[in-house]
Amino acid sequence: MQKMAFSGIETLESGIKKDGFFLSAIQPDELLKYAEQISGQISSLKLDSNIIRSGYSQDISHLLTPDFKNYLSNLVKPLLRLKYFRKIMPFPRVVSIICSYSFFNDHAIKNTTHAHLWHRDLDDFGPQIKLFVPLTSCSEANGQFSALSTMFAGWADYLQDGQLVDRINLSNESEYVKSDAIDRLTDKVLRSNVAPELIFDFSASVGEILFIDTNSTYHKGGLVLEDNSFRIMVQVTIGSITHSWYSPKTIWGATIKKVFWMYRSRFGKYVRIFKKRIPKKLS
Repeated sequence: MQKMAFSGIETLESGIKKDGFFLSAIQPDELLKYAEQISGQISSLKLDSNIIRSGYSQDISHLLTPDFKNYLSNLVKPLLRLKYFRKIMPFPRVVSIICSYSFFNDHAIKNTTHAHLWHRDLDDFGPQIKLFVPLTSCSEANGQFSALSTMFAGWADYLQDGQLVDRINLSNESEYVKSDAIDRLTDKVLRSNVAPELIFDFSASVGEILFIDTNSTYHKGGLVLEDNSFRIMVQVTIGSITHSWYSPKTIWGATIKKVFWMYRSRFGKYVRIFKKRIPKKLS
């Protein structure tokens, strides 16, 4: 069996059960080589400020070379054999490898929306594990990713931002922005209701890696707060056969996905939990 490259991986399961996330690290030498290759191409990018304004980072996955993708796949492959992954998701697999670029935009800072607000993902009928792999150092200045411990809010909890709901309901915002009120929270409101030790801000160096179940764990993307600063981040997503991003390449694979999808959508453990949730408003 291939040796695990991640430090402390034996406590991954207990860490995610406790907080919804787990911090690990790998030897950074090879990762730094790929990071340098991608950073060297940033100056030639055509930046799209509208993506940052919409609450997301610019997708630069086209800069991931086949060699780098292969490195990432081989890094993650041993994880798929862990009993923990097989226990929380049927037929675990890598469903996505993307690379994003975040840069300063004053409008986005003043009009925070979507992924830059606290939220959870809904990409599957149960857990998914994302690995956040920085290709630059991460700090508050260039946009650190943040996560809320599931000790405060887990699968059965549904948080709403009372102030955001009231403000958006009284505004003439677009439907895109109004959708934030359904299940997203501002940083100000969440931090004013949560003990600091239950919030993890991912200030990191290249080589540090954050594992997080983004379907169960509240989190938010980091806004770049200083001009001329930027952040490059790779996300590797491990999901089940029913994951919305998984596209089977064979008829047999598509059939298996359909069967599991029908069962999990009707009788799955996490679907039953979601249906019983009652919104809790923070203000």
